[in-house]
Amino acid sequence: RVKQTCLRCLSRGVLQNYLSVDDFDLSVYTALLEDPSAEVRNAASLNVGCLAMACKESTVADLIDRFITMAQTPISKGEEETTEAFRRRLGGVSGVCGLISVFPGHLT
Repeated sequence: RVKQTCLRCLSRGVLQNYLSVDDFDLSVYTALLEDPSAEVRNAASLNVGCLAMACKESTVADLIDRFITMAQTPISKGEEETTEAFRRRLGGVSGVCGLISVFPGHLT
């Protein structure tokens, strides 16, 4: 719940104040997209869309590259590695979905 509340506050700050976005912010969202909780991942995905609306085109391109790289994470055979790889892959897909929700038909 704390993570979800923080994500709501971040999205309001980005939309209302056009907060500056730097690499730290992108890393926070990337980590939240890999969270074990589905609710946190969904909230982070929605917030990626909010973040993308306040970003420069080059930053959105960087986000796309990061999320595609995450989504292409290979799945290994070890149980712990498989769980981490699956979360990373799911986080990448969630991130791309968040961008598509804001820019439908504009991402290639």
